[in-house]
Amino acid sequence: FASSLCCLSATMPSKLELALCISHGSLIDVFDIHTGVHVRHITGNFGDIAILHDSLLVCCENSKNILSVYNYRFNQLRWKCSIPKETTLGPVCVASTIASSASSKSTPCDPRFLFVGSASGHIYCWCLLTGKLLCVFKAHLQAITALTMSKDGNLLMSGSNDCLCKVWKLSSIILQCDNSVQQTQSTTAATTNNTTATATTASSNTGVCSVKEYIVWKDHILGVTDILCANNQRVFTAARDCSVKVYSLLSKQLIS
Repeated sequence: FASSLCCLSATMPSKLELALCISHGSLIDVFDIHTGVHVRHITGNFGDIAILHDSLLVCCENSKNILSVYNYRFNQLRWKCSIPKETTLGPVCVASTIASSASSKSTPCDPRFLFVGSASGHIYCWCLLTGKLLCVFKAHLQAITALTMSKDGNLLMSGSNDCLCKVWKLSSIILQCDNSVQQTQSTTAATTNNTTATATTASSNTGVCSVKEYIVWKDHILGVTDILCANNQRVFTAARDCSVKVYSLLSKQLIS
């Protein structure tokens, strides 16, 4: 009766351990894992959903360009925004794996970034610490249908109706965000000093970054519907051609 089931373990001992039973379109039921008691239900126009932490979830409304954040423990809408240039948002993905070790130089893997795909093929990246939209980049030629993170949180994987599955380095996305901000700031400063730089400023403020993909897999003949990264070595992709492909992240090649 539900299209997906999300089980959460609370980080605070005083809080309930809850399971979310999500019916895409209208209803989220919240259950106590230990007793099976139905705690509450949340109604809304729910599309793709991702868990931020043990109290908040983020969702895209069905067939709309609206992104919302709910506190599912208290059934409260905390935040909502719309993306004017998009018609439909989703899927959504949060980098929410275990934090990397102190000796690691990679981007931290705790929940710091939110990625949202769109029907136009763009991916939006938000910083969860500040709520700021970091960047937007063109990932696919058609609508994005799947987004997931690797277990170590360093790779973002996207699937689309264009039959492609792409892998992006999180460090490349964040670096491109920083470069875009610096370029915009320097161009704006030049505009202040020289009125002839107006055309350059307009082209730099379009808001769409250029990010180079790390891997591209082209083995499906119809649109990709789902991506699963079971570990940091194997990636499973499913598509409308009724096939499941297995790839190696180490060799970047198709296994079967």
